[in-house]
Amino acid sequence: MNIEDFINSRMDFIFAGLLQTNAEYALTYRRYEHLCELTDPVVCQRKDIEISGEECESFIERAEQRNVLESICQRECYQQGYLDCITLLKMLGALS
Repeated sequence: MNIEDFINSRMDFIFAGLLQTNAEYALTYRRYEHLCELTDPVVCQRKDIEISGEECESFIERAEQRNVLESICQRECYQQGYLDCITLLKMLGALS
């Protein structure tokens, strides 16, 4: 396994764990998916479009929900990276 595969597997582990253990993340993720279903057809039209006020609100909320998801993921990735680093240093004998 190369380093990229290792990192990707760790990230998948973190995201799956968040869905199971972090209620805020799970609720935000479900809401974000719903908003994507509402807004993706508008985005994928590839032509000039006009959107309603309600659609505009959905786009704004989608961006806000994505920011929340990314913030939670970033925090969790930093924490898991720290824990993995400490574990690795202990395994290498650099820490006792």
